[in-house]
Amino acid sequence: MNTDTQSAMSDNRYFRTSCYRQVGTTNLIPALESMTRGNVSAWKLMDVSNAAYYTRAPFFGSSFSFSKNIASYNAAKDPLSPDIDRLLREVPITIRHYTNGDKPSGPPSFAWVLSNWDLTVNRARENLPPIGVTNSNCWCYFGNQHFVFSTIAVHDQPTYRSALSIKSKWYTVIPASNIVDCWCSPDFYLHFVPQKPRTADQANDLISQKWATTDLAGRVTPPLLRASGTNARRAIISAVLTDYKVKYGGSYLTKAISDGNSLIQGESNSAGKVLAVNISKHFSGKLEIKIPVPWPVGRAGNGWLPNPKMQF
Repeated sequence: MNTDTQSAMSDNRYFRTSCYRQVGTTNLIPALESMTRGNVSAWKLMDVSNAAYYTRAPFFGSSFSFSKNIASYNAAKDPLSPDIDRLLREVPITIRHYTNGDKPSGPPSFAWVLSNWDLTVNRARENLPPIGVTNSNCWCYFGNQHFVFSTIAVHDQPTYRSALSIKSKWYTVIPASNIVDCWCSPDFYLHFVPQKPRTADQANDLISQKWATTDLAGRVTPPLLRASGTNARRAIISAVLTDYKVKYGGSYLTKAISDGNSLIQGESNSAGKVLAVNISKHFSGKLEIKIPVPWPVGRAGNGWLPNPKMQF
């Protein structure tokens, strides 16, 4: 066994046992930097994190990685393309990043949306504690800490239905056409962390139980999908339109457009809430769009905007 192999095994073992001990994210940085050999891209970091955390059975045991379970969405083959075009013309649907900012009042001072990895590494260099909602469980179970998290909004209604977006003070629009690469999924946290999977077989079973592509027989849109920002938005709409078609038959597109614009009596800023909730249900209540690069606020967008008050 050569020195590089021994070092890699040592890094993997350190990362895995640190995860079991639930150490802080800062303590995981050295092993991850070593395992990626300087190539600390979002996709690479996720792959090495998954390989290190989820142990394989001896000999012919399967491995696990989230990237292996993410299917590409082919917009050209989507039979609902004309309906998607019409809905996008008639309903404002944007990709947004939400935050409470870094000041008691006024818009956030930062001009870039950074990943939790970037925030943690930068603060560690200054001997500051980590910040953000991504914790060590996310680093260990998912390895998604180097992605910038966002979601879809219908009018002002986010499809990530939690206080993280609905009650946040600020948001910025990320133009879909500017996103070269991203992946979309439900928020895995409640589906993975309570189960405490430690092996590749356990993780693969959890994925197949809820989100296996084979469970969606005949669908063009996979449950875990990778595409450009433009096509990711189309894939999400395709998924919910398929649900509407099953439920409402021939009137499904008219109903989806109506739900995308209608108000709920007695609720302010409720335009599009019904459609947003239905999209969120398709993605287990919380739709995430994960972008593998930092994002400059206002890049062909509109800077920071106050998030309107709304009800769950």
